[in-house]
This record gives sequence, structure tokens and C-alpha cells, in this order.
Amino acid sequence: RRSFLFECVEDLQRTLKERYSTKLYITKGNPLEIIPKLVIKHGVSRFFSDKDCEKKGEELEISLRGILNHLGVQTKFSFNDTLYDID
Repeated sequence: RRSFLFECVEDLQRTLKERYSTKLYITKGNPLEIIPKLVIKHGVSRFFSDKDCEKKGEELEISLRGILNHLGVQTKFSFNDTLYDID
């Protein structure tokens, strides 16, 4: 199973590089620290992410949106994994 997942990630990395000339970043840590650093490093102007229905995810989204907006980055959080948008 581990090798299958590794192969999938390698394939995604290769596809992103070939089709879009971009890279896949896999990190571990606090997203409120990691994402702004990557945004600054790579000159990101727009940030898209899944919207979370749980309280902890909503709090993270609010904090991250504030940090990124302060950096001049447009943000868009949307539901992608639900059958019904509760908002």
C-alpha cells in the first residue's frame, strides 16, 4: 500500500511538472507558518483551498485568510468533498 501511494505522488509530481511547469510541495507543520512562507518565496498572488465544515478547520481558514490577505494574496475556499453545501 505504501508503494502504491508513493507511486501516485510521484505520478502527480511528474504530471504537474510536465503539464504546468510547477512542483508539488509536501510539508509537515503549522499551516499558518508554512503556507505564508511558500506564498512569499514563490510570489503567489492567488490561493485556493478546500473549505472545512468543522470548527477547527473554520478557525484555520479565517486565520489563514487574514494572513494571506495581509500579504496581498486573493483567497478562495470552497466545498469540494460534500454533497450538499450547508451554507
